[in-house]
Amino acid sequence: MPLMQFVNGLLQTLSVNAQTATDTVFTPSTTTGFPFQPQFTLLNIRTGELLLVTAMGAQWTIVRGYGGSSTSAINAGDALQYSITREMLIGGMMVKLDEQTLAADGISVMTVTVPSWAAGLCRNLQVRFTGTTTTNAFFMFRLNNDATANAYWDSYGYSGSGSSSNNFTNLTYWRCWAGYSNPLPFIGTDVRMDIQNADATDRVKTMLMHQWLSQNNDQSIYTMSLTGRWAPAAPVAITSIQVSVDASGNGTWNSGTIRAGARFILYGVP
Repeated sequence: MPLMQFVNGLLQTLSVNAQTATDTVFTPSTTTGFPFQPQFTLLNIRTGELLLVTAMGAQWTIVRGYGGSSTSAINAGDALQYSITREMLIGGMMVKLDEQTLAADGISVMTVTVPSWAAGLCRNLQVRFTGTTTTNAFFMFRLNNDATANAYWDSYGYSGSGSSSNNFTNLTYWRCWAGYSNPLPFIGTDVRMDIQNADATDRVKTMLMHQWLSQNNDQSIYTMSLTGRWAPAAPVAITSIQVSVDASGNGTWNSGTIRAGARFILYGVP
């Protein structure tokens, strides 16, 4: 996806011709001050429709109804204004989409959600999770709450505190060590997960996870790298991500206790 093009100033052009609600090209009355190349958005002042400019020349190629706006016919003389919108920003940089924190210890499934307006704009997602549990266990991640058998491949390797290992699993979730620390404030695990192909174009979603882990009251320190894939039955966009914990490594979803203060953040990436 090309990066968005930003320029300064309040810029406006007029539509030379009338266009239907499905036409994907239009002729601007002026190009002065506008970016020299795509992509950028235009707002039809009269209708409120947002247009994405994807190609430029004597005519501009446009995506209609961008960002979930309603498509409408364009009249000759309609004012189309260059506007820095949330859709431009999320198309050009990483943006926080959701954040959840756990207020009290509990058997909990924490969920972060891709807002509907961002679902078609985010090609990739990034997750940040920090938290700990009351026992040595696993944190478990699902996409769209999919619990299908063998839907997730998960491979990991770790090193630290005098040991190392690797493993490959095929489960109903992705997982990583949770660790635990008692008493607080020691945090058991700090995870960054990058998920590719998050939109509906590709069936297979892949992830790369980086983890720092503390166990046994901060006395055992590990770093881990994990890779995985999720392959639903048909291409689908990722709309939500769930995290839970098992009880003492028993592999049962939502059977353990996440401690208060766990923080789950979701970012959208172009």
